[in-house]
Amino acid sequence: MVRIALALLGLMIAAPALAELREEANVTSPDGKIAAVILVQPGKGSSQPERSRLELRDRKDGTLRTVVAVPPQNGRLEDSFARVRDPVFGNESEAVYVLADAAPVRVVQRIDVRTGQVRFVIDGDSVRVIRSGKYRGNLIVWRDKLRKTGVAYREADLVRPDGLVALTIAGSDADGEKAVTRWLKVQHATAE
Repeated sequence: MVRIALALLGLMIAAPALAELREEANVTSPDGKIAAVILVQPGKGSSQPERSRLELRDRKDGTLRTVVAVPPQNGRLEDSFARVRDPVFGNESEAVYVLADAAPVRVVQRIDVRTGQVRFVIDGDSVRVIRSGKYRGNLIVWRDKLRKTGVAYREADLVRPDGLVALTIAGSDADGEKAVTRWLKVQHATAE
């Protein structure tokens, strides 16, 4: 009887913490076997900012595995983030790319689906994976840049999974997404 009461008390204490989490994203891998789920814990003012974690859900049995929980701030740009968002799988379902809010910019992180290893790719505020064509498996990353004159602008780069910029998509600084759409069409490629 005492064990039952203690178990119920434990559930009552744990329930509010679980109830605070909200599911922000649920993206299925290209092979259909797993889903990347972003769970968010709301912040409590400036002293406790909103935090999130990435979990992988087995689509067959529903089990969840946390692969990215927010690490403590240690001064390294690639490790200092409070939120992950916008998951997108690599073409072979081998990795999930996410945007991580880092100080002072957002960064693209690559998470190995099998091991959970997190690797910094590049700074950027939007990421898409090229699904077909010559550049299949590479990323399109929108990045903030600074001209020699000091004027800030935004441009789309073709980025290899290892983080090296292969090329800048011509005209993306002026025409935005239209230039990327034209470039993809010329390459006979798709991206998501």
